[in-house]
Amino acid sequence: MPGLPVGIIKAFQVARFQMVQAQSNDFSKIAFECFNQAVRCLEDTELDEAVARLRAGFFENLYIAPLLLGQKVEKQPIWHPGPDAEPDAAAEYVSLFRHNWSDTRYGLKFLRFVWTDPLVRNELRSYMNLCKSLRQARDSRQESDLVKERSRFTSMNRIKRTQSEILKRITSSDLDMPTSPPFLGLVMLASRDPSASVDFYRNLFEVEPVRTSQVSGGYAEFELSGIHIGIHGYNHHGQGDPYELGPPPSSFGWGAFFVIRVSGFDRYYENAVRTGIEIVDCDLESQGQRFFVVKDPSGYVLEITEEELRGVLHT
Repeated sequence: MPGLPVGIIKAFQVARFQMVQAQSNDFSKIAFECFNQAVRCLEDTELDEAVARLRAGFFENLYIAPLLLGQKVEKQPIWHPGPDAEPDAAAEYVSLFRHNWSDTRYGLKFLRFVWTDPLVRNELRSYMNLCKSLRQARDSRQESDLVKERSRFTSMNRIKRTQSEILKRITSSDLDMPTSPPFLGLVMLASRDPSASVDFYRNLFEVEPVRTSQVSGGYAEFELSGIHIGIHGYNHHGQGDPYELGPPPSSFGWGAFFVIRVSGFDRYYENAVRTGIEIVDCDLESQGQRFFVVKDPSGYVLEITEEELRGVLHT
């Protein structure tokens, strides 16, 4: 920088070094976090998100995946965003976090499948060619254009738009990947008096049935957060016992307990008192742990609580 005082030149050089160092630190967080997010998503059986995070991680550091898989790596003659995109940083990640992958069921097997997928291999070849061009850029303008191209290439939106084929190959493979945990969508409660039961749930939770029917003794379905509760009438005209349940008990609710966590605890307690629902047990003093227990007209026991779910047996 001819013509500038030495002090200004040195200050500029220091500032530039600090900027590059900050970018390097940010990059390190991105590279490491992409792989850690991927393994967490795999543990949660979110396969689409796990694949996307892995593909993003491959771009941020080309050496982490092969090192996790026990392969030897050499620094490629391409442009790297900083030292944290190089083999030494990959070795640091493996030393810190390999156990996350080896301790996760299917972890390394899943990583190998994605790393060797045909689409992934093709896009990584294209990416490396782009990084070679960046290394050989003739001037700052060409370098800037190539950096913008890299940003488009590594965009998470692009990654998620282009991975349907990878996911199909995973689900149709012999990986025997875990599926999402079962989802309890509907609980059906037999009732000798569906009308009284419908009034009970309507008054307690201030909800209306989302579905009703008069078939087979009557049916009404309520939607709560994450689950539906169906009230169905006992059909006196039905023949036989198709599910081999045996004779109906004197109380349909015998042995069944439902624990429902709510916000606005006072509101639901007031609903129960106002509509004459009997409170069979309660703790209204322990702030943050309050609960009350009621029975519906068929004898099903419900604990309404503001605490983490734990059941009706209090210690």
